Amino acid sequence: MIQAIQDGVGVWASGINAQTALNDFAFAKAQQQKRTGYGLLFRLAVYWLPLTKAVMELILLGSFLIIVLFLFFPFGTSIFKNYVMAFLWLQLWAPLFAFENFIFTFVGSHLLSSSTHLAGASHGITLTTYSALQQMNADLGYVAGFLAAATPIIAAGIFRDMMSVFVQASSYLGGAMQSAAFA
Repeated sequence: MIQAIQDGVGVWASGINAQTALNDFAFAKAQQQKRTGYGLLFRLAVYWLPLTKAVMELILLGSFLIIVLFLFFPFGTSIFKNYVMAFLWLQLWAPLFAFENFIFTFVGSHLLSSSTHLAGASHGITLTTYSALQQMNADLGYVAGFLAAATPIIAAGIFRDMMSVFVQASSYLGGAMQSAAFA
């Protein structure tokens, strides 16, 4: 049914040569695809990132004796340095998650309080503002999910060249937006 309505709107807008209607329809469709993609990314990150972190920590703990044996070789110090950096990288995930949570909680509460006052809802959330506020919170949650999934990359950026990691993350974000726009 939804697909039939979408097809009907597209056919109607192109039939009357309404470029603005086509652009609005394409924008709404791309927005929905983006929201769906970020929502799925968030759900996957919530499930897989803690599992991945636990497995990586177990592998690092299990390889400790091998790493200690490598210390007796000339290249042992560089292997040990990489071993310690891997541990620090994994341990940085939790504080980054907490910091991201703080940012999005603060931004969400600020947006909620300012938007209810702007909408004239001086008594809080009303039926007229509920759906817009719900969508705003959902969009904020989707962006938080994207950043949660990018936490390992951000943590790696702290130990590596931070600028190149941010450029890589922004190109990933731009690619995701481009794929939603052209789908």
